[in-house]
Amino acid sequence: MFGTVPAGLPPVAVPPGTAHGSFMSHTTRNAVVMAVGPGAIANTLDTIDSLLFYASADTKLFLVDDCTADGTYPALQAIGDPRIVLLRNDRPYGYAGLLATLATGFRACLARGPFATVLKFDTDALMTGPGVFDDVWDFLHLNQHVGICGRHLLNYDGGSKSFRTHTAAMLQRCGFPPRDDRAEGGFGWICAAAMRRGWGLGENIFGGAYFLRYACLAKMAAHGYLDPVTRPANWIAEDVYYTMCAVATGYDRAHFAAPLAPLALAHGCLPTSVAALHADGMKVLHSVDKGRWTTAEENDGMTPRAYFRRVRQEAAASACAALG
Repeated sequence: MFGTVPAGLPPVAVPPGTAHGSFMSHTTRNAVVMAVGPGAIANTLDTIDSLLFYASADTKLFLVDDCTADGTYPALQAIGDPRIVLLRNDRPYGYAGLLATLATGFRACLARGPFATVLKFDTDALMTGPGVFDDVWDFLHLNQHVGICGRHLLNYDGGSKSFRTHTAAMLQRCGFPPRDDRAEGGFGWICAAAMRRGWGLGENIFGGAYFLRYACLAKMAAHGYLDPVTRPANWIAEDVYYTMCAVATGYDRAHFAAPLAPLALAHGCLPTSVAALHADGMKVLHSVDKGRWTTAEENDGMTPRAYFRRVRQEAAASACAALG
């Protein structure tokens, strides 16, 4: 399924055998950054469990609690895994402040780095198989110009996908032509820098889960992009913002998801049944809690979370048995 680049995609090199393991070994640490809001704590803990299960011992998970007051923060504190770095906003930022919440995690990641790659992960996503960090490391090693990657131009089935639905919001927030509005806390100056490097409105990496090159993240910090001023008047989606910032620093964006790589990233649903996704070797899924293919009735009696929790339990039992 993986490794064939459809016509029309930017020139990137796809590692051979991406679905089945890395052709390059490395021991460099990786990081995950996840914003955590109130509600659905059981699902959030399940997502964290999936990350911890498949992550190596030197991976760091930066969890940024959005000043929750519903028991979420104590539940995160109770996990007690040394790989977790727990941070907390001084006030609730909400969805409109998500890019600032993530910036807190990214800055903490830089302070504790270096890392090979940084994975931004939503609480309604799941890690469903081992080796995805090796896969993306190989991809970024072969494509040194790429700073951010994930679902970009294709659907799960290989059909074309555009994110230009964000264009209207960008036009409103940044204004055209984009101007140097940094003193006002705007994003037009970043938009202008990205457009000078060939970025077009709507050309963002999908926000459910995406990878950042550590050096790209460091350049964002050096340019002041990790200090966004968040207020309703200049809100834009975080995936638009960080894709724009990556291009503004001089890096490019690239598609690293199905059908080229083992990430099934959809908005508001899953692309097919969990059994099919598992059989296809998917290692990251997004939108496992709502929409089509997320109910037990559509998946032979098991929700996506229950299905992949069983997969983890069976893998753990098999590993224990192998140890005698």
